[in-house]
Amino acid sequence: MNYFLKKCARSPHIIEVFLSYGICFLIQSVICLFHYQQSFTKWIALTCLGSMLYTFLEYWFHRTLLHEYLAKAHDNHHVKPRNLRIIATPIIPVQIYDFFVVSLLIFILGRDIAYGINCGICIGQMTMDTTHVLFHTRFCPWFLRPAKSYHAYHHFIDEEEAHGLTSSFWDSIFGTLPSSWRYYNNYPWIKYIQVPFPLFTFVVVGIVSGDFTKMFDKQSKLGIKLTSSSRSKINMDQKENKTVNHTNNNNNNNNNNVINNAGNNEIRYHKLGTPKNENVFIILFTTAIVISSWEYIICNLFG
Repeated sequence: MNYFLKKCARSPHIIEVFLSYGICFLIQSVICLFHYQQSFTKWIALTCLGSMLYTFLEYWFHRTLLHEYLAKAHDNHHVKPRNLRIIATPIIPVQIYDFFVVSLLIFILGRDIAYGINCGICIGQMTMDTTHVLFHTRFCPWFLRPAKSYHAYHHFIDEEEAHGLTSSFWDSIFGTLPSSWRYYNNYPWIKYIQVPFPLFTFVVVGIVSGDFTKMFDKQSKLGIKLTSSSRSKINMDQKENKTVNHTNNNNNNNNNNVINNAGNNEIRYHKLGTPKNENVFIILFTTAIVISSWEYIICNLFG
């Protein structure tokens, strides 16, 4: 039982993320389009609405649940930001809260509307988990650079700001927009480009700022200016994973070493997921989640 509970609470493999939420997306899309005979336009509109709703849930989940009620557990991620094993959100807790969200939407709006909205929530969850893992690796295509820099601000400058992972919209609404993010410093008008849709705002920021080739500024390689406490966090992470070379006690040299290697020391494990000896567990684990979490759809579909 303890083994099972530990596996339920672990950070999933990226394959598990797509299998779990992707299957939910496909099931509910088929239900909307063929059983309820929604028009394609209506389904697209509800899916977009669900994706926007997801950015709201993501913001408050991160700001309140992770930083207040689960602060001790979430601090592990802040102390060891390159540990990819603890980044993706555990699937079962997400499926549980999604169950209650969908149930509430069914009660208020009806089952057909709720399933269409949840298609967008599934897309939002897959987007967030995937990009969050990429934020903490060296892989960074141009369209993710502003989003990665924004998330780095939250990690290394001010943990009370920049709570949105895929959108800065709700930070602007609830007063946690970064006060000194480099994109806002260089282009003050960019802070008024806010859309509650996953990654849309950051892609637009990347386009209008012309930031296609320069990933990080020269000092931090994170698009932000690191504070002394930020350097300490990175240094702790490097020592934890035995990736930093021992240098002399000269503070200046040590700080330079930390900064220069900050982007090169993510923990490498089997294809952004669980260790190899757990791969057999992936399909069974994901299938059990989908069946147990969405059984109520099948049972109530023709009710």
